[in-house]
Amino acid sequence: HLEALPKLEIVACFGSGREAMDLAAAQARGVVVTDTPYPIAQSVADLALGLIIAVMRRICEGDRYVRAGKWPQGPFGTGRELGGKTCGIIGLGQIGRGVAKRAEAFGMSVCYHGPGPKQDIAYPYHADLETMARLSDCLVVTCPSTPATRGMVDARILGALGPEGFLINVARGAIV
Repeated sequence: HLEALPKLEIVACFGSGREAMDLAAAQARGVVVTDTPYPIAQSVADLALGLIIAVMRRICEGDRYVRAGKWPQGPFGTGRELGGKTCGIIGLGQIGRGVAKRAEAFGMSVCYHGPGPKQDIAYPYHADLETMARLSDCLVVTCPSTPATRGMVDARILGALGPEGFLINVARGAIV
């Protein structure tokens, strides 16, 4: 839709958003396209771990329970411990590596899925996402949205994760 902006000179995306741009068309028009993918990677990894803790420990549900005045009726369940659980990460780029480091600090085992194994990573690699989902207590999506990843987390993967598993998506919605 560059033709709608005839005087456009630059497109700057906060975060990684270049995959949504027609880079060839921008280049043909002399439009500079830039982004800031790495400065926010650690903040997104923080958010992902916060979401893992919130859903596994049932923090939001517990808050609603107390605010609704239900606490005199009996104790609220504590949720699940993170320690000893497995965190499967889809996409081990900057964000995925940050999530892995944080999950390990909470005593979680880490494994990952991506286009191929990383040479500098000791975490177990799973070429088959369904197998990794079956082994994971928590599945975290951190990969970029591409034609290859669109719809990657489908009913089959969610079924493998199972009713006791947790899905955290800090990537693009189109992947799920």
